[in-house]
Amino acid sequence: MQRIRHTNELIEWFNGKLEMEYKQLSEFRTGAAVCHLFHMLHPNSSKLWRVNFDANATYQYIQNWKLLQQMFNTLHIKREFSIESLVAETNTKRDMLNFLQWCRLYFDKHKPVGTGGHI
Repeated sequence: MQRIRHTNELIEWFNGKLEMEYKQLSEFRTGAAVCHLFHMLHPNSSKLWRVNFDANATYQYIQNWKLLQQMFNTLHIKREFSIESLVAETNTKRDMLNFLQWCRLYFDKHKPVGTGGHI
């Protein structure tokens, strides 16, 4: 479980896990990819159909991130994050990068044994 140093490496990891084609950190602002990742690990913790994968407005992004917060509460995950900083157009890449790195580490720690990370 090593910390990822390059943004592109992290984006490629998410793309591989979720079969996406994201190219920039800003595309994660919607929160949909992170909701999808946690749903893969904990399918009974949320209803994936509630996630807006076509979100294109800040209020829709916020709804997705609130779904993730609810998922964390259900799972007793003690990771706090600022929705405002993650959805802001002016967000620093550092906030998003730090959060996505944590998600990667969480995934590696909690993936089912024997799957090699493929769920």
